[in-house]
Amino acid sequence: MRGLRRAGPALALGLLCLAGGRLPGLAGQAALYLSLGVFPGMALGRWLAGRAPGAPRWTLGLALAPLVSAGLGALLLMCGVPLRVAALGIAIAGWLAWLVLESLAPTDEILPAEAGAADRGFMLGWGVVIMAAAALPWLANPWILVRSDSWIHGGLVWEIVHHGVPPQDPRFAGLTGNYMWFYNLFVALLVGLDRRDPFVHMALFNTLNLGVCAALAYRVALEVWRDRTAARGAALLIVLGLNAGAWLLWPLSLGRALVGSTRGWTDVMNQVHLLRPGTCDIIFNLHAPFSWMVLFLDKFTVGTSLSYAWLLLLLWLWALPRWLEQGRREALVWAVLAAAGMPFFHVVVGASAVPVGLATLGLAWLLAGRRGTRSPERVGLPTRGRLVALAAATAVGGLLAVPYTMAISSGWSPEKSGFRTPLIKPNWTVWWTLLTACAVTLWFARRPLARAFRERRPGAAMLALFTLVMGVFAAVVHLRLDNESKFVFQVFLPLALLGGAAFLPEVRAFFARRSPWIAVPALALLFLAGPALMLHGYCADPAGKAAPQLHPAPGERHLYEWIRSRTEEDAVLVDAQGRDLIMVLGERRLWVGTTAPPELAAFPVTEMAERRAVADDLYGPGADLDRDARSLARLARPVYVVYRPGDFPGAAPWRNLERPGSPFTPAYQADGFRVYRLRGL
Repeated sequence: MRGLRRAGPALALGLLCLAGGRLPGLAGQAALYLSLGVFPGMALGRWLAGRAPGAPRWTLGLALAPLVSAGLGALLLMCGVPLRVAALGIAIAGWLAWLVLESLAPTDEILPAEAGAADRGFMLGWGVVIMAAAALPWLANPWILVRSDSWIHGGLVWEIVHHGVPPQDPRFAGLTGNYMWFYNLFVALLVGLDRRDPFVHMALFNTLNLGVCAALAYRVALEVWRDRTAARGAALLIVLGLNAGAWLLWPLSLGRALVGSTRGWTDVMNQVHLLRPGTCDIIFNLHAPFSWMVLFLDKFTVGTSLSYAWLLLLLWLWALPRWLEQGRREALVWAVLAAAGMPFFHVVVGASAVPVGLATLGLAWLLAGRRGTRSPERVGLPTRGRLVALAAATAVGGLLAVPYTMAISSGWSPEKSGFRTPLIKPNWTVWWTLLTACAVTLWFARRPLARAFRERRPGAAMLALFTLVMGVFAAVVHLRLDNESKFVFQVFLPLALLGGAAFLPEVRAFFARRSPWIAVPALALLFLAGPALMLHGYCADPAGKAAPQLHPAPGERHLYEWIRSRTEEDAVLVDAQGRDLIMVLGERRLWVGTTAPPELAAFPVTEMAERRAVADDLYGPGADLDRDARSLARLARPVYVVYRPGDFPGAAPWRNLERPGSPFTPAYQADGFRVYRLRGL
C-alpha cells in the first residue's frame, strides 16, 4: 500500500497526460509535454537519486528529462525507428519505469540528516511566480513564440520530423546542419506524438527550465552552505541578480553626444528615442551602455537550447559538493550526464564550461598538493582522489559528445566557410559587460567567498575557483559574432550560488537600517524594474501585428497548404528575398533561405555565391535558365520556384520560365502566387 501511495504522482501525471493530450490547444500540448519533458527524466532521476528525499529527486528528474528523451530518440532514429514510434516508446517506457521504481522504493529511503530539507513551500511558491513570468509574454503576445532564433529552430524541428537525423539546414538544401540539433530533436519528438505547434512546445520547455534552474540553485546552495536561508537567497539571486541595477547606468550613453559625427542635443534625442519602451527592443537598454545585452529572463523567452545548457551546468555544479564533500557516488553519474549534455544541447556552453570545469579541478589538485600535502581539506579544498574521480567523470561526459561536436562543427573550417575567427582576442566590451552585469551579485558574494576558505567548505571553494577560471576564460577567448557574451552567464551562475548565502541577510539588514519608504523603492529599482520593463515590452510589442510569420498575405496560407500536401517531402523551394517562411509554414527545405552572410551558419562561401546568382537570375532577367536548371538539378531532388505578388512591381520575371524550351513547367497559380517546377525531377 505504501508503494502505491508513493507511486501516486507518477500514476496521476500519467493519467493526466493520457486524458489531457486529447484536449485541443495549449491544455493538450501541456499535457503531452509531460510524456517526454518529465517521465523519462523522473525514471532516471528516481534511480540516480538513491536514498535522497523527494525534492532532489524531482529536481534531478526534471533536469534530466530532455537529455534522456533526446538521447534515446537519437539512438532510435539512427537505427531506423520512425519518429512517432520512437516518441511513443520513450514516453511509455519512461512512465512505466518511473511508476515501477516509485512502487518498489524502500520505505526508509529518507536520511535523517536530510529530512525536511526540501523547503517545498518556498520553492513551490517561487517556482510558480517565475514560471508565470516566463509564460506571460508568449501567452499575451503570440509574436514572442516565433520571434528571433525561435523561427530558425522551428524550421529545424520540421526538418527532423520529415527527414530524421542528422538534419540538413532547411535554409540551405543539401547541406548537413552545422548547428547543434539535440534540442530540435527533443521538440520534434513531441511534435511527432500529435503534430502540435512546435513553438508552444519550445515555450513550455523554456518556462519549465526557469523553474528547474531556480530549484537547482536552491539545491546546490543547500549542499554547499547547509542553510535554508542561503539556499533561498541563491534561488532568488540566480533569477534577479544578473544585470541588477545596470539599467540605471543608461545616462552614460548620453556621453556619445560629446563625440562622433552627431553631437549635442540631436544625439541626446536619438538616444532617448532608442529606449523604445513597450517593445522587445527595450532589452537593449536594460544593461549598461557600451556592453552586450545579457539578460537572464530573456533567454527563457526565445526558442533556443541555451537555457537548458545553463541548467545542465548547474547540474554539474551540484555534483561538486555532492561528491567532493559527501562522497555520493551517484553525483559522478550526474557529472557525466551534465558534461555530455551541455555540448549536445549547446556547443558554446559545452565547449567552454566543460574545459573550464576540468581546469578548475586541475587547479584545485595543484593547490591541494601545494598547500596541504596530506590534508588539503585544512585549507577548504577537497582531497586529490575525489578531484581526480570527478575530473575523470567530467572528461568521460565530454568525450561522449566529441563525435557529435566534430560533426556539427566541420563546416566552420576556414576552407569551407571562407572566414577566420581568432580564438584568443581580449575584448574590453566583455570585461565591461562582466563588471556591470555581475557587480551587484559580486557584492553579495564578497563575504561568502571569504567564508568558503575560512570555514573550509570544499564545495564553496570549488565554486569560487570555477568562477575565477571561467572569468579568465571569458576575458580572453573570442568567438564569431561576439558569442563570448554567453560566457558572462557562466560566470554569473556560480557567483549567484555564492552570493545567495548573503543575499537575504543583507537585504534584511538594509531594511533594518533604512525606512521602508527608501528600502522598498531602492530594491525594486535594483532587482525588479529591469525584469518588469522587459516583460512589459515583450507583452506589448506590436511587431507581431504585421509579421508575415503570423499574418500571411491573402492566399498565402493556401499556398503553404498546397506545398505541404502536394509537393514531395524532399522537395526544395526557391523563394525571393531569402525568405525562410516556407521552411516552417510549408515544412520544406529552401534553396537559400537567408540574406545573411555565410558566417551566420557556416554556409559554404562559394556555394552561397552561386546560389544567390541563380536566384538573382530567376527573379531577374532570366538570362541563363539552362545554367540555373543545371545548378538546381545537382541537388537530385524536386525543385520548385515561387513567385509572390508584390515582389516585382512593374515586372513579371516568371514569364521567363514560360518561354518555349524553358526547363520549368507551371505547377500552381492562385491569388497572384505562381509556382514552377523544374522538369525532369
